[in-house]
Amino acid sequence: MVAVGLEANTELAESAGLEVDERYGGFLVNAELEAATDIWVAGDAACFYDVKVCVVILCPFSTYKL
Repeated sequence: MVAVGLEANTELAESAGLEVDERYGGFLVNAELEAATDIWVAGDAACFYDVKVCVVILCPFSTYKL
C-alpha cells in the first residue's frame, strides 16, 4: 500500500484490521515495523509507540531510530 498526498485514504487498511493512529493518520507498527502478521509498513505511513517518551511518533522517511 502506498500513501500519497496530504491525507491518506486508510479505508482499505482499516477494513483489513490494521490500526490507524488518529492523530497522524499513520499505521501503528511494532518495533520491527510490522502492522500485522506478515504486513510491514515503513516511511511516512508508519507510526509507533516510543517507550522512551511515552507517545506515538510518526516515522517520516524511516529515519527515526527505534
